[in-house]
Amino acid sequence: MKRAIICLFIFLLPFFSIAQESASPETFFNDLVNILSQDSTADSIKTPVVKPEEIAPLPDPMPATQPIPKLDSPVPTPLVTPTPAPAATPLKEDTTPSETVQIPTAPPSDTPTPAISPEPAKAIIIGTSLIDKKERVKKEKEPMEIVPYIMEPNPKSRAQKKYVKQMEKALKSRMRLITLDQADIIHGRRFRSVEAAVMNPANLGTRSEFGNSFSIIPFSSMTINANTSTRPFVLLEDYFSTGELLSEAAEDSLIAMLGPNGLEVPIDINMPNMVSFKMAALFGSFYANSGLFIRERSHIPADFFDILFDGATFDNPYQMNNDLGININAYMKNSVGYGSFVELPSVLGEIRFGVSVNAYAGAFSHMNITSLELIPSSESVTMQGTMEVMTIADTLSLFGDDGFNFHIVDDYAGIPNFTMGYDFGFAWRFKLNRLLPIAPKILKNYFDFQVGIEDLGASIAMNHAYMREISFEANADDLLATFSGDDFSLDSIMVVEETLVYADSTISQPLGTKLNLNIHYQPITQIMLKFGWSTYITDGLNASDTPDMYYGVDIYPVSSLSIHASLLQKNAINFWEAGIKLYSTKSEFGIKARIYDLDFSLTENLSGAGIQFNWARYF
Repeated sequence: MKRAIICLFIFLLPFFSIAQESASPETFFNDLVNILSQDSTADSIKTPVVKPEEIAPLPDPMPATQPIPKLDSPVPTPLVTPTPAPAATPLKEDTTPSETVQIPTAPPSDTPTPAISPEPAKAIIIGTSLIDKKERVKKEKEPMEIVPYIMEPNPKSRAQKKYVKQMEKALKSRMRLITLDQADIIHGRRFRSVEAAVMNPANLGTRSEFGNSFSIIPFSSMTINANTSTRPFVLLEDYFSTGELLSEAAEDSLIAMLGPNGLEVPIDINMPNMVSFKMAALFGSFYANSGLFIRERSHIPADFFDILFDGATFDNPYQMNNDLGININAYMKNSVGYGSFVELPSVLGEIRFGVSVNAYAGAFSHMNITSLELIPSSESVTMQGTMEVMTIADTLSLFGDDGFNFHIVDDYAGIPNFTMGYDFGFAWRFKLNRLLPIAPKILKNYFDFQVGIEDLGASIAMNHAYMREISFEANADDLLATFSGDDFSLDSIMVVEETLVYADSTISQPLGTKLNLNIHYQPITQIMLKFGWSTYITDGLNASDTPDMYYGVDIYPVSSLSIHASLLQKNAINFWEAGIKLYSTKSEFGIKARIYDLDFSLTENLSGAGIQFNWARYF
């Protein structure tokens, strides 16, 4: 019977625990002992007495928010320090079999025990109570919103969806530009060409819709310029139209109008992209290009016109102090380069960089009269001078029985001597309105700053060069009679001596290293303002003494059409240029006219003109 009661006690213990949640632990155990005492049999076997100090106190109730642990799951033993109970009064032992066993309660106190009102059921927790502890909630930091420099496309219209789909079908590369921001599309098309990379290799890092391109002569870029240092229409109209002799004041005015160096007639023929190819690879763009540059510089010093106006007298013979002649040089520039970009945090934009290695091959020649004197006397007139001639001709005759003739060496392929040079470029493009949030949202404020160095360490070397110094002297008793006769022969009055300074030699002349600074500012999508400044930091064949500058604007009514105009100052000469260019995703064609006239009047103030066109194909 005793074992049955103990098993029943173990079985009913959880249910009594739940039913007695509102009561204290001492009351719960007292009631439990009374129940067990009433169910005991009348035999003389006494129920063992359980002392209160041997019973461990139960843990505090669990908050209602915690789930009730399952009975069949292992529960960790709580670490609770037992509180000692008051000493119990010993039970009186009685021999009467029918007497029940009672467990004395705690000693009475003067303070009445308040009635305990029933409380709602609470879940039991194991361990230390968390009721009095404040729950600490960690606030998660909101991630900073980073706006990408190139806006990702979000097509809405049918045309936009078609455009994005077309771009996604293109060859995937880091240089591919997929966006609907027209400002980025215009910038990509403006600087994607190989011609822009020749000016600054950093433009190889420009992202565009299609990163590969090619062009080939005769459809590649070409520029032809011809101008003078004076205004020929004004010169003819004001000084030579009447046929009268010029006054002394008119002579001085004419010489002053020629310019500080006299009359100059420069001619430039540039084909910077005869054959070019660009390919996107290795996180950037590679390009190979071959260009041809031809420059002619001829000049007549201002003091040479003294012969025409004043002639020479016995007391004042004429003597020319500056060179008179013509200089021609032509060279090919073969380049291989690489460029890419690094995207900075959205506020700072992106930087582009590039470098190219160039191989130069060319030839040059010149023919200059370095000294000239005209000495009259009472009996005759004597003219003498010195001429310097440098060519690739192994045979040259200026004054002979057969007239002017020459012969060029047979080794044509051996004439050029390849030399090396380098180009570097850096560019930084950012959105000014992100640095200045006060700017209106309608303003795009794209700012592009470029720095480039051209032809660093470059020179033109030529094999089979011949330098001749020719001295001549002519003496005539009567110049009018001598030149008007039918049997006139220059050999009869001129003595020529030729000295070969060097023959079949290799000579070299440096190219000027050029520093370029360019700024492009795009206040809104449709307008791009541009400014450029360049100067030569070393002397050379193509160098000038004064810096070059330009100011201009490109207007884009649509992203596929550009109307541009610029005012340039080159070698102290001001001129205008204007043109149009048609863009598409896979090709471009442009034409530009150049007028050497500050007033842009196609009449008497015109001093020269030029034309430029370019074509390229992208894929």
